[in-house]
Amino acid sequence: GLQMAKVDPRSTACLPLCPVLPVPNTTPNNPVTGLAYNESTNTLYITDGSNVIRWYSVGGGCQLSLIFRCIPPIGAGEV
Repeated sequence: GLQMAKVDPRSTACLPLCPVLPVPNTTPNNPVTGLAYNESTNTLYITDGSNVIRWYSVGGGCQLSLIFRCIPPIGAGEV
């Protein structure tokens, strides 16, 4: 995908808590392929079609702050 939104999981309507925003560092040729969230550290992990893993600080707001990125030594499309 290319867009994301922070939603309240307690709401059955999935109402956004933040505006829908484009996912950083993605394009139609390089979409998001996976997401993971660590609640204890407020860290969002995003993988994309070019095998890059990025992790972002969520910090309670709507903007993501890049912490780090890496490219694992595996074949394209394997992440």
